[in-house]
Amino acid sequence: MAKRIRLAITESGLTASDFAALVGTSASRLSTYATGKVTPSAAMLLRIEAQGQHGHALAAATSEAAPPEADQLA
Repeated sequence: MAKRIRLAITESGLTASDFAALVGTSASRLSTYATGKVTPSAAMLLRIEAQGQHGHALAAATSEAAPPEADQLA
């Protein structure tokens, strides 16, 4: 489970602190989840994984977007 949490944080593209705030926990508590010291509730795990997937999808969409044409910038 800890590996899934670390992967979600990485995929989000956010800092651990920002990710923690986004899912509604503290950075220190998120760290305990990511190291496996504490098991998150099912609801928290769902929020963590959803945000990780959302961040991954957002990063992919941003990197795949075509750059604006030069004449559109003027």
